[in-house]
Amino acid sequence: MQENIFIFSDASYLHKRKIASCSVYFSHNRRYYNKIIKGLNNSNLAELSSVLFALLLAKKFKLQNIIILYDNNQIPVDKIKTKFKSDFECIQFVWVKRKFLDNIDFHAKSFLENFFDNQLLENQTVSIFIKYPLKIKLYFFKFILTDREKNLIDCYLNNTNIDTLKEHKFKSINSIKYIYACLSADEKLLFFDFLIKVSPKIKNLKNFDVVNVSKLEILLLVGFNKIKKINNLKSFIK
Repeated sequence: MQENIFIFSDASYLHKRKIASCSVYFSHNRRYYNKIIKGLNNSNLAELSSVLFALLLAKKFKLQNIIILYDNNQIPVDKIKTKFKSDFECIQFVWVKRKFLDNIDFHAKSFLENFFDNQLLENQTVSIFIKYPLKIKLYFFKFILTDREKNLIDCYLNNTNIDTLKEHKFKSINSIKYIYACLSADEKLLFFDFLIKVSPKIKNLKNFDVVNVSKLEILLLVGFNKIKKINNLKSFIK
């Protein structure tokens, strides 16, 4: 019999988007494999999809003796064994606590984040805007912010001492998410550090870096149109 091949499986799921990133790791070649699946109704289906993804890859690699490690106890292991019985000499499933799959979990989440980053860059309007200087990008968004939030942006641009600012509750976090999505990687680190100091709850928000690309594009187009009407960027950013 072929030696045991360990396969680590996990998924990262976004309920609002009905989308999942499935990631698996194979011990025989020490490689990660990833797949984006859309239209899933819950996280259990995402976890199941990841296990099935692992099995199909194992079949493709002509592996015969596999041990799949997973952390979702809703996966119908017996049914899967029956379905794939003729494809392998031996299939074993080992349920483990989530902490034992930290690496593959991180990989799945990172792959999903990169997927949305790529979506942003593939959108021509957004990709052009991301290349703008930081000051122009932040001033550009001022027209969708409350007066208090505009003041926060001014404080950030002017390097105002954080300690002098009171904790802020954002009226709508979406506007801040749109700003964050349009920043470069280095700009994101600095801006997020600023945000969690003035509004610590942001640190615990899930999917803070995920936005609706279509809505962001519309928002940018509206902004571009406003600038054209004013026909003077300097007057727009005052």
